Amino acid sequence: SDSSVADFLQLKNIDILAYEKAANLKKLSALISELSYNINTTHAIQGTIKQKEQVRKEGRLSEPSFSSRRFGNICLELLLSTYYVTISQEFLQLMWTVTEAIKLLNITLELWTNPAFEKSAEEKLKSALPDYEEATIDLLKVMSEVRDVYASDNYQEPKEPVIVLASPEHKEYLKLVE
Repeated sequence: SDSSVADFLQLKNIDILAYEKAANLKKLSALISELSYNINTTHAIQGTIKQKEQVRKEGRLSEPSFSSRRFGNICLELLLSTYYVTISQEFLQLMWTVTEAIKLLNITLELWTNPAFEKSAEEKLKSALPDYEEATIDLLKVMSEVRDVYASDNYQEPKEPVIVLASPEHKEYLKLVE
């Protein structure tokens, strides 16, 4: 280049892009960690349920204590609210679904500690946890792939960020072009 100002700005742009990449890799790593923790939490809760069922079956009086663990969704919500990397609409929709499931599961875990709701909460947990775990494992795999591709500088951002609509009827409000 024949301009020292242009050279300076290009160097600054490279610095900014490197900083942004490092920050996004940290966020993706945190998201992967959160998903892994949530899978582990699923197993811990399922183990507690099995122990409680065994104690009841054997007629023992003392049951294992309720799990104090809860599911995290801070990193999921960060990606959904900022789109710091763009992933497919299919997996963004899955992330929304998992985020809503986490909220419901955490409420159910709170109800599980109340004797008046213990049995119904336990039944809801037993039925919901396998599907939640499967979806979370799927997300973990996808986000691990995204992180690996992003780290290797092979990640291609689409020209336009993906929009996930809660209902197909909302397209008419936005006048989206397909």
